[in-house]
Amino acid sequence: MRMVVELSRDANPETVLAELQRRTALQSNYVAILLALVHDAPLQISLRQLLKEFLDYREIKVNRCTRHALKRA
Repeated sequence: MRMVVELSRDANPETVLAELQRRTALQSNYVAILLALVHDAPLQISLRQLLKEFLDYREIKVNRCTRHALKRA
């Protein structure tokens, strides 16, 4: 995974990098097994696939809620 930090024009990149290195563990390794139910089947998926499935789910849910609100109105 890659993280991008955008700085304002008046920020000093060396100072920000030094603070990040002092306050955080910039290089950390950890293991995570991302197991999810996709179309009623358990799958081990990547973080990108997990986010895509979650966004697809949220889109379906928002559409259902909107249709229900429109029917009630």
